[in-house]
Amino acid sequence: MPVVEEFQIIEIDLGDMEGSIQLLKAEADSQHKAMLDANKEADEIWEEVKPMLEERDFLRAEGDRLHNAFVSSREAADKVHSEIKILLDQVNEIRDDLKAQREERERLIKEHNQSVRDALRTPDEDEELASSLADELLEKGSLTLGGTRADADSKPQSSKRERKRSRRLGTTRGKRD
Repeated sequence: MPVVEEFQIIEIDLGDMEGSIQLLKAEADSQHKAMLDANKEADEIWEEVKPMLEERDFLRAEGDRLHNAFVSSREAADKVHSEIKILLDQVNEIRDDLKAQREERERLIKEHNQSVRDALRTPDEDEELASSLADELLEKGSLTLGGTRADADSKPQSSKRERKRSRRLGTTRGKRD
């Protein structure tokens, strides 16, 4: 039975009971002292480890607190971001409308300016206008040069007396009472 002998720790001599009890008591005291020493060593290690564990617990709690603050700040930032996005969309829409209105006004002004330029164009600036005026004059059949008019005799001449007198405004300066 080699296995049993391997686990046999304490040998008791049944013939010497008193000696065996003393031996077992001494061995128990020795083991108890070793256990107390190990317990004392464990307490010393615990005193070294305890602040580290307290710091770990504090850091974990602080990390949780900061994480929760971050999460709530992130939620608030997401809300603000979504509101800003809506406002930016509105701003972009308004800006596009204003740009379209400005472009329409510029187009209208350019068209008006061009029509005014076209209306004020004289025959010496526009070949087409000059030829159309020449054609019109040739179609009428009568062309008078030199400032004489055919209907000059039909209109009565106005006399100098009939002319309305222009009103003179006073130009003197002075104190008025």
